[in-house]
Amino acid sequence: MNIYDQLQAVEDRYEELGELLSDPDVVSDTKRFMELSKEEASTRDTVTAYREYKQVLQKTSSMLKK
Repeated sequence: MNIYDQLQAVEDRYEELGELLSDPDVVSDTKRFMELSKEEASTRDTVTAYREYKQVLQKTSSMLKK
């Protein structure tokens, strides 16, 4: 697995965490909610940087096609 696949896996997990954190069953389980919140917070900066990187690649690609 290369770095891009790993980053995509982190982004996918981040999305999953967002869904889990809005689940009423998770919200009512304080311990699980806190664990998932910490995991989400620990990946937030990485996901933000990865998304910015993908946007730059997309913009660069579209400029090169012109």
